[in-house]
Amino acid sequence: MVNENDEHLQPELPKLTIQEVLKQDVIKLDLGGGDHPAQGYVNVDVKYYPQVDLLLDITKLHEHFQSQSVDGMTCRDTLQCFSHADVRKILKSWYQLLKPRGKFIVQVYDIDEIIKALQSEEIGFEKFRSLAYGRQRDEYTVFRNCFTEQSLVDLLEKVGFVVQEVTRPPMRIKILAIREK
Repeated sequence: MVNENDEHLQPELPKLTIQEVLKQDVIKLDLGGGDHPAQGYVNVDVKYYPQVDLLLDITKLHEHFQSQSVDGMTCRDTLQCFSHADVRKILKSWYQLLKPRGKFIVQVYDIDEIIKALQSEEIGFEKFRSLAYGRQRDEYTVFRNCFTEQSLVDLLEKVGFVVQEVTRPPMRIKILAIREK
């Protein structure tokens, strides 16, 4: 049940307009940053939080930004919210927005590590369920997808990204990729 006093139900105006973002010399977008924005990025989210700079559907950025107009993007713990059928199309649209040599940092939960942690009893079932399926507080916190390191690398490369670096925060996969051309 949703609490009527939930801050998300009483949105204020976002901090920035799309026109203000487009005027910036360097455009770096945090896709789905919600209440944990990445420093140095414009926090773009479909859901209102006080920390959101630009209230937009991150799957429809192509409606607001021209191809090759964005310098960098980060998407942390959000990609798994999109269905398996949609995620490649979404990544392809984000790829198109990046300038040549533009950086894309993506972080997702690592399903292999989550399963291992459950099996070794490092985490309990409730934590497993939350990491595998999301917090499920609303439609935006439900996970519809899961990734392994190889599945994410393969997906990014099929879209056109060149993977530069893979790191492994606890139970996550973090990849730095670029749009080469």
